[in-house]
Amino acid sequence: MKGFFERVKNFFANLFKKKEPRLKEDGTPYTKEELKALKREEKLKKKEEKKKLAAQKKAEEKKKSDHYIEVCKEQSDALRDGTFQPNDSFISLQHINKIYPNKTQAVFDFNLDIQKHEFIVFVGPSGCGKSTTLRMIAGLEQITSGALFINGKFSNLLEPAERGLAMVFQSYALYPHMTVYDNLAFALRQHHVPKDEIEERVKRVSKILELDPYLDRKPGNLSGGQCQRVALGRAIIRNTDIFLMDEPLSNLDAKLRVQMRSEIVNLHRELNATTIYVTHDQTEAMTMATRIVVMKAGYVQQIGAPKDIYNHPANVFVATFIGSPAMNIVQAKMVGGDIILSENHKYHLPAALKKKVAEFYKDNPMEGDDITFGIRPEDVIIVDSPTKDTLEIQLDFVELLGNEYHLHTAIGNQKFILKAPAKMEYQVGDKINVKFDSDRVHLFDKKTTNCII
Repeated sequence: MKGFFERVKNFFANLFKKKEPRLKEDGTPYTKEELKALKREEKLKKKEEKKKLAAQKKAEEKKKSDHYIEVCKEQSDALRDGTFQPNDSFISLQHINKIYPNKTQAVFDFNLDIQKHEFIVFVGPSGCGKSTTLRMIAGLEQITSGALFINGKFSNLLEPAERGLAMVFQSYALYPHMTVYDNLAFALRQHHVPKDEIEERVKRVSKILELDPYLDRKPGNLSGGQCQRVALGRAIIRNTDIFLMDEPLSNLDAKLRVQMRSEIVNLHRELNATTIYVTHDQTEAMTMATRIVVMKAGYVQQIGAPKDIYNHPANVFVATFIGSPAMNIVQAKMVGGDIILSENHKYHLPAALKKKVAEFYKDNPMEGDDITFGIRPEDVIIVDSPTKDTLEIQLDFVELLGNEYHLHTAIGNQKFILKAPAKMEYQVGDKINVKFDSDRVHLFDKKTTNCII
């Protein structure tokens, strides 16, 4: 209580406290006339600063507007002169570039043709341009150059609502004060869909997504997985042919992500839709996609079916990004027919692989003897006794994952992992003999990092 009265006392003391006079640089107080003049000057100064900021903002907006007009003109000219033409694809992205007004380029020469009913996954690390590309398809970002055709129609300048697609974002974007039913029905009500049709469509969507028990609940009373299903429901209730999904599972825990992966794929099949899905998780890409687009720093690295990308990576980046554990990469030297992995480790290249290396360097001779060797952990085979084709390694760390071991070692000073069945016993310090499956060995050009084999 004493503290309360003390605070009240201090409040009134400060309220009626005599203000200290403003002083000049020499320490003398301003006269009334001087103080008035000073305040007028300060007021004018603030007004000028405000005016200057408004002018800067207007100039920036004009710059963006001029940039947009220039972009639209370039795209219209390119369309008229036949640079871009629609093809048989359902969605066609032709030489798409994204350059912001500050000259930062986020996407470089992106080309992709998508057929109806495909499940396409854009995958890559943060900042690679995958979400920017998705947003350009959605109409949420302007396309700087290139052409987007949706169902044969030039769509660069169409408003998002005119593109016939629905989008699911990373955040659930649900209205917290509305029930699940109202969240699902909201977009339909905004478009003045008849009440009985809204009822019918909400029931259909809630049945597909198993949301019937939660229709009267609000988002605050739902789990993360249930919220994500409601967000999906808000997209599919619109009866569109194209779904865009921007990292929809990244806010969920690992167990829920596994469950939701299968639900989204089953939903895609049931709706017979075309889906473009963005993720940084290579497991999601491998398990969900009909085709994967691997991106890095704004460039497409490789496009293909999950199995093709896993077995035939285009370069070192794809090889190490797709697959868990990642492909073992060893900086080596090629001397004659041997790959020198380290001072104590050598791999003899079979004749068929030597021939492929020679073909790769037929037009552009190999510079020096440096080469990059790659092999996946499951393609390293443990053998009982040494031969001329085996390598001896010592285990530095042993991980038991239930059904298998991940055995960590080193070749020279480069880390190396292999898989082994759990029926055997392994300890740190064990020395084992291994050989490589020659059909699964990868070699990459040291300079370009492109795949040779």
